[in-house]
Amino acid sequence: MTKENAIGVETTVNADVKHEILQLSEIYSLETEYFKKTVDLLSLEHYIEYVFGEENFEIITGGVGEEDRLIDIVTKLQIPEIVVTSFKKCVAELPRKMVGLKLCFGPADVFPTLYVDLLEPWYVAFSFFETLPEIRDSLPILKQRLEESKVCMSLAFSLDKLTNKLLVKTYYPCDRTKKTPHNPLMISLRLSDGLVYQQPKFYRSLSREEIVHVNEKLAHITDRSAEIFSRKYRSVCGYNFENNEVKNLKIYVLRKDSRFNAWVPRNDSIYTTEGNILLRLKRFDDAIHSYTNAIDYYEKDFTAYTNRALCYALIGKHDLAVEDAWNAKALEPNMNFKQSDAYFNFIKDISRISKQLNSAPTAQLYNELGILLFSRGLFLEAKKNFELALKLDSGFAEAYNNLGGACINLGLFSEAFDYCGKAISLDDRTDTTNYIIALNGMGRTKV
Repeated sequence: MTKENAIGVETTVNADVKHEILQLSEIYSLETEYFKKTVDLLSLEHYIEYVFGEENFEIITGGVGEEDRLIDIVTKLQIPEIVVTSFKKCVAELPRKMVGLKLCFGPADVFPTLYVDLLEPWYVAFSFFETLPEIRDSLPILKQRLEESKVCMSLAFSLDKLTNKLLVKTYYPCDRTKKTPHNPLMISLRLSDGLVYQQPKFYRSLSREEIVHVNEKLAHITDRSAEIFSRKYRSVCGYNFENNEVKNLKIYVLRKDSRFNAWVPRNDSIYTTEGNILLRLKRFDDAIHSYTNAIDYYEKDFTAYTNRALCYALIGKHDLAVEDAWNAKALEPNMNFKQSDAYFNFIKDISRISKQLNSAPTAQLYNELGILLFSRGLFLEAKKNFELALKLDSGFAEAYNNLGGACINLGLFSEAFDYCGKAISLDDRTDTTNYIIALNGMGRTKV
């Protein structure tokens, strides 16, 4: 498809979405000039989420790199400066994040909200909150309330309608190992004026029968919206939970997300995302806990099984690693069994070599394990194993060259140059590719 054709298709899709929004607005009797003018301001290319409340209809739009466009919209809508300033500060400190804007239409007086999908460990959020005088004093209470939560998924910026002061909402996964009567997927806490609101908001999937039981009027709204939609979309319910009852129910429908192919079912969850963040940070035990939550939430989560297998392998729990990799083989969503079989063999090889190292460590085995880890992009772990190989055999030219390769991929060009040079001095048959890459890398870093 040419660029011109792609633009034409996108324009048609946006027109269809806008028509759909106008149809949904009729459910709430929002056929006003203000509503139509506001919708015309919205960017519909990348992300759209509908929020159905009993009285209000809300639209969330945005995308990665859309902060300038969202700021332009909220400026035209005269959103309070403190909200816009806090959002700007967040995206400046933490760029290249998914951002969004929620606008509310209906009788309830709800301020617009700006979102940032943070997807960072909590210390990053805490550090940012220290820069917000209106929120800083809420930190001690927030840290107590979070208990053992590891990752902040999102931040939201709005205005507290009771005090007219900055309101920040934090979102994080609920630990499923601590069973609750309603077993939510995600929790949101609200911070304002040095306080953390006592009543959290929860999010999880609800069946239509559950929605009818909680709020018959809202069930009727969802039925009418289903008649407008051309197909089913992923959805989640937001609610408060008081005296063992679901209250203040809203339904969030993910209409469009250009980061993913919306026509392919996605079975991963926020727990999988949390685990991936912790895996990237090398917090393997915490990542295992998140992937275990993911599997508890959805027992066929392929990504959770494969990544938990890797975590188990990297902390030496090899039998559990092989078991998870075997389970993942049966769950491969694309039925690409060559790929899942290769991953299973990778985990099995890590287990085999590690067990051999435990009984009789050799430089050759450490080098083999390093090569295996290097092949999967685990350069830091590979580097450690090449170093262990050289501790056992300081004349091992191949291990020196491999260590240089790992350092290149970690951006350590000076170290890589020394290691590759050592490899060549020990064995003049050593391939000089790594040596040349390291030399060029040193030149670039000096410039």
